[in-house]
Amino acid sequence: MTITQYILLKLNEFVLLLNNYAYDGQAADDGSAKDLLSYVLMKLKEWFFAVWHFIEYLAGKIEEIFPPETRSKTLHRWLAVALPCLIGGLVLLLCFCCCKKCCCRGGRRSVRMMRAPGREGVVIPRNVFARNPMLYFQNLRAGRPIEEIF
Repeated sequence: MTITQYILLKLNEFVLLLNNYAYDGQAADDGSAKDLLSYVLMKLKEWFFAVWHFIEYLAGKIEEIFPPETRSKTLHRWLAVALPCLIGGLVLLLCFCCCKKCCCRGGRRSVRMMRAPGREGVVIPRNVFARNPMLYFQNLRAGRPIEEIF
């Protein structure tokens, strides 16, 4: 039994289980919990049938691409072609990530930020504050907005 057949079998068992628990659909529409349960179970059943048909479609395509007679040869050939490409791609991605962290900042240093003392939810550049903290606090006491200071 293939894995797709196993999945279809389990899905079929679940749909049959839903059928056993589903209400026959001839409710009085009085808004009872039984009507709601019936509606939910019917929608679940529709969804599982859609998933079931999709899995059957995929299983058919897999059987079409990889017939059982040549499946091992085809997979081996695909693996022989794809594995070097995947390894090369991963090496390039790793090199890019390493270079991005150390070399690719565009020649500029990143600006370190800090929370502005005395101002709720405001962030300012640390180097501006460190140059003259006394001027910052004078402007804070004077009530000047942060845009005027920087």
